Amino acid sequence: MRSSLPDGGSRNGFLRTRGAGLLIALISSLVLSRAAPAQLYQYFDEEGTRIVTDDPYGTKKKLPRQHREHPKQRQGVAPQDIRLNFRDDVSYNFYPVTGRSLSELVAATDSLGPFDAKEGRRYAAQTQWRYGLAYQLDFSYQRQGNLVTAQVNVHDIDFRPEITILLPELSDTRLLSAHELKMWEHYVQRILVHEHDHVRLVQDPRFRQEIVDGIAGIRELTFSAADEGRQDEAVRRAADARITHVVHEHVRTIKQLNEAYDDVTDHGRKPEKRSAFFQGL
Repeated sequence: MRSSLPDGGSRNGFLRTRGAGLLIALISSLVLSRAAPAQLYQYFDEEGTRIVTDDPYGTKKKLPRQHREHPKQRQGVAPQDIRLNFRDDVSYNFYPVTGRSLSELVAATDSLGPFDAKEGRRYAAQTQWRYGLAYQLDFSYQRQGNLVTAQVNVHDIDFRPEITILLPELSDTRLLSAHELKMWEHYVQRILVHEHDHVRLVQDPRFRQEIVDGIAGIRELTFSAADEGRQDEAVRRAADARITHVVHEHVRTIKQLNEAYDDVTDHGRKPEKRSAFFQGL
């Protein structure tokens, strides 16, 4: 299926992805020999758009973390009934479905699963992701006429995703025979494999390193001079703008890769295409 942010998503009997990412970012700026710390928390959505807030929870309030809670441990599902392969580095949320057969349950996911506004349809599951950025910024600058030239050093860069997968969950396993229950388990596990492939793309260390290298490569900034006494702020704004541009371009690329993966695998319904896709990266 597809991964996406809370307002976009993966669904269909299998999955789809959209990307975006967000986490907590703490920025401390050192201006010349003076320390000027600013506590800002910034996130990047699937479009690469930067969101800044002074709230350490920020937009995370829109994405409650009910993670690492295995469905078998939840009310209405006996421990021996459902066994799925979860990851420790991903959060999991669940929506309820009810049925007396696999076909009824699949129909329930088609009608109750997360809605993808872009495609105008629902899918059985959804991978939501966003990126967060943290770094330290040191700089010095010179003003010459109406221009400022700043030498900057962006270091201690932390760029990583926060990922949540939304899955269907049986409201009552007692409605199913042992055979139907096992078929349901296989069905959900196939969905989960596809969603975890989206996690694999979002967490690919090569993409992360490209972003970190791009940010660290920002060494010099030139811009129009601000009013006297406001140059420090102007340097920080210019650095933020350049960093945001670097992240924006890379996040858009990661989103496009997730969408291409859904196209190649038909949102998980063609699992035989998985290996060829990843070999081609």
